[in-house]
Amino acid sequence: RFSETGERAFVDDAGTVFPLRIPLTVKTTYLDVSAGWKFAASEPGSRLVTYAGAGVGRVTYKESSSFAQPGDDFDAETTSYHVLVGTEVRVLQWLSVSGDLRYRWVPDLLGAGGVSAAFDENEFGGFHLGVGLRVGFGGRRLRTTRPEDDDNMAPSVPRDAAQVPGARTNF
Repeated sequence: RFSETGERAFVDDAGTVFPLRIPLTVKTTYLDVSAGWKFAASEPGSRLVTYAGAGVGRVTYKESSSFAQPGDDFDAETTSYHVLVGTEVRVLQWLSVSGDLRYRWVPDLLGAGGVSAAFDENEFGGFHLGVGLRVGFGGRRLRTTRPEDDDNMAPSVPRDAAQVPGARTNF
């Protein structure tokens, strides 16, 4: 979510901006779905994992004033697209701290009227930095060593049939 306050403005044909001293609140809500790939660390036992992905989302954008006239407020919803890269640091076996950099494109949201049309602004998006916590539930555990590197593994020895209960032996 993003929220900002300011004031409404008027732009004349020459491009001069006139503040109208009418309070304005802008609110934006993002809902993203991403798919990507995690890249394991090159050193065994490392707590650092990087990832990259892309996705699609939905953006809700609202401009409102407390005493706006009909047609003054603006409310729109549209599809967005994004790419992201990030890093995750494992704090506990089930808990990680993450940070990612995302670039979001939001076409066809602005530019139809008002100040955005006067300045030919039609792209609403850009870079976003995010920080979060990731909680893991279940899943498979990754080995920290490869089997061929493990000196403690005992060789597999077949059991004697006489020692297996219920096994038939021919004497």
